Amino acid sequence: TLDGSTLYVGTHGSRFYAVNARNGQVIWKYDNDEPISSTARLSAGRVYFTDLGGRVIALNQSDGTLVWKQDLSREMLGQPWVMGERLYVLKGEQTVVALSTASGGIVWEKFIRTYLRDMTMRGHSAIQGDGGSLYVGLGDGHLYSLSASSGDVLWDKNLTLPLRTFKDIDARVVIEGDALYVGGYFGAVYKLNKRSGATLWSSDVATGVPVLIHDEVVVVSDAQGTLMGLDKNDGSRLWANELNGAVLSAPVNFGDKIFVSTFKESAFLISSEDGNQVQRLAVGEGAITEPVVDGDHIYLF
Repeated sequence: TLDGSTLYVGTHGSRFYAVNARNGQVIWKYDNDEPISSTARLSAGRVYFTDLGGRVIALNQSDGTLVWKQDLSREMLGQPWVMGERLYVLKGEQTVVALSTASGGIVWEKFIRTYLRDMTMRGHSAIQGDGGSLYVGLGDGHLYSLSASSGDVLWDKNLTLPLRTFKDIDARVVIEGDALYVGGYFGAVYKLNKRSGATLWSSDVATGVPVLIHDEVVVVSDAQGTLMGLDKNDGSRLWANELNGAVLSAPVNFGDKIFVSTFKESAFLISSEDGNQVQRLAVGEGAITEPVVDGDHIYLF
């Protein structure tokens, strides 16, 4: 996570770092007890993240000192969400928890009775919020809208009809205006009405990462290593580019171009107009986490 000129990143080596984004120098570090799994969330001078031991941790953004730690006893892989004075996390595969940002105390805990198969993709689904609602996709292929104040389910939408082999929704929902964009390994990307969950359109594309809205184009990294551009109004395919047959990161905006990296030592700048390659770059061992863009800099993890 980038804030100003500082990057905040946790590692599986059980350390969390604040790093100067311009020169790579460590500003401060926090020694955790367990590997750190989630992308950090920054809000009001605090840094929030989860670890593989089932803890939610809040640090002071200025110096990395511990503010509070809450043990929820279940793995949490998705990035936390902050809205007002509450922090929201997805605990395990079926429980959404609201915590006090001040103390870490549990405000409410909502178990969602889903129908999970024994095998899921175990992704990093993250809660997103807008107004008084939360949105989260689960391993049963349903997208849920919850009340941020109480955790009550406002609506749920089964995105896996007809039935598919995998049901998982692993990427976070992308919110734009009154629309939600979400996809999954089950083989489709949807545009939905934010308030009702009604389908506006769907396109047969399997993905495990969030889509990118670039002007009137919905850009998707599919599960087979192809970057696609879909028409934002009806979901029709505008262009497609097979990028080295490699697993792709989520696409991000870089000026008027699109940037995407792969695990096969390459990253690409792509034209949003026709999907053609503008530039190919060597990036060492490759990276498929979502890139971070800051002006004319791109950070890969």
